[in-house]
Amino acid sequence: MDIKKRESEDLQPVASLLRSYWKERGMDYDQEWTINYLTKGHAAEIKKDYSFVLKENDKLIGTVALVIYEGDVAEMRDLVVKKEYRKKGYGKKLMEFMLDHCLRNDVRKIYALIFQQYRFFFEKYQFVL
Repeated sequence: MDIKKRESEDLQPVASLLRSYWKERGMDYDQEWTINYLTKGHAAEIKKDYSFVLKENDKLIGTVALVIYEGDVAEMRDLVVKKEYRKKGYGKKLMEFMLDHCLRNDVRKIYALIFQQYRFFFEKYQFVL
């Protein structure tokens, strides 16, 4: 037994294996999409990519981004508020906007990669660490 890098002759069987696995979980992708996913990487599974800004009187206060993947799973990225505006509820506004946006777009799960120092903020919104 050995583990090695996937080669071109492995493409069709690997695509079929993934499709079977995904189908068990309620996701039905065709062979063409799956091969595209395998050959072009995870970019093939991105459905939507958003970036939002929070402004007051045309002044940038903060930003947040969202990437929605196939299967309606989303990654929240770059939730950032300028230092001088922190601890004033702007992060809360961005988070609540993003959660509402996810609900309106039928996102089933949301995840975020965060720094440990911000865990309590995310736990307030029921993110599991």
